[in-house]
Amino acid sequence: MTKLETNQHQNTASASLSPQPLNALGFSEHFATQAAQYGIGQPYRVTEDFGLRFVVSGDAQGRLQHFNLIFARKSDRAPIIGDWVLGIPTNTGEVEFIDILERTSCFQRSNSEDRVQPLAANVDKLFIVTSCTDEFNLSRLERFLLLARANHIAPVLVLNKADLAADINIYLDQIAELGTDIPVCVLSTFTELGVTQLHDMIAQNETCVFVGSSGVGKSSIVNALTGSHRQLTLGVSAKGARGSHTTTSRSLFMLPGHGVIIDTPGIRSVGVAASADSLSDAFEDVALLMTQCAFRNCRHNGEAGCAVAQAVDDGRLTLRRLNSYKKLQREAEFFEDKTAAMRRQRDEGKQRAARRGSRERFERDPK
Repeated sequence: MTKLETNQHQNTASASLSPQPLNALGFSEHFATQAAQYGIGQPYRVTEDFGLRFVVSGDAQGRLQHFNLIFARKSDRAPIIGDWVLGIPTNTGEVEFIDILERTSCFQRSNSEDRVQPLAANVDKLFIVTSCTDEFNLSRLERFLLLARANHIAPVLVLNKADLAADINIYLDQIAELGTDIPVCVLSTFTELGVTQLHDMIAQNETCVFVGSSGVGKSSIVNALTGSHRQLTLGVSAKGARGSHTTTSRSLFMLPGHGVIIDTPGIRSVGVAASADSLSDAFEDVALLMTQCAFRNCRHNGEAGCAVAQAVDDGRLTLRRLNSYKKLQREAEFFEDKTAAMRRQRDEGKQRAARRGSRERFERDPK
């Protein structure tokens, strides 16, 4: 029995009475229009992603039902969790893959090989989970915020394990450095502090993804929101008050009357898959200061008339945040250069293939 099926046992009535069961999974006119243009198959959403195997959910006689997806592993069009795909039901109770419908957004990062790794599709809101333990790290949070802004996804910071904090304001004061417009939810799944607030942050038909380091309590949060123990969790270790990594796949869960949530494995490395221009959205304070420098070619390394350096001296900007900005700027510029080089390589390959095809056609028929 899959996670989605377990969730459906408690919500069978609402799913079966819905005239459009796919709406409970976040189906919208954006996807309906695309599906209609194909004229074949029906839409399903990827609700479990095991890397090489996928489970999808779709309408089966007015009710949501899950199916294994028949998918060619060597295909260059691999779906990911949250994708809407077109498929054809088979006699064996599976769904044969046809195509992926165009995404509204995609949360992605750069992996250790400097390649873009999509993690979740059609995401509306990114819940960035950290904890009141040694894991708490502002620079890591800035990386997640940058990826959210770059992919046009609304970020929310979740400060979990609040019951372990002697003074929660110590963490909140640090988070304030990241910007005043970022929603923050203080949470404890142990005492249930903030669970209702977090639940209310998930609007109807929204797709929300929980991301963060291993052991910050993402699976415990999913369990608290769904009111069950669908996700396996392990206890907190004594060293650093950290939980243990338990989630190994990506799974999607429905919240009746709200939206859907996606739990992901812990992310150890948050590689930048963003343009340098998107930094200004994640670092609005730094970007604003840079416009106030006396000289337009200021490199912000302590030159005369540098508003950034003055802000650091005055205590209005921390040196940590400035260094974080510069590091992410270097990574973003490297990512842009590599992406451009790969694009040129692909274009050159297409041009060579086109010339080769023209030459072969001429050799077959010189006239």
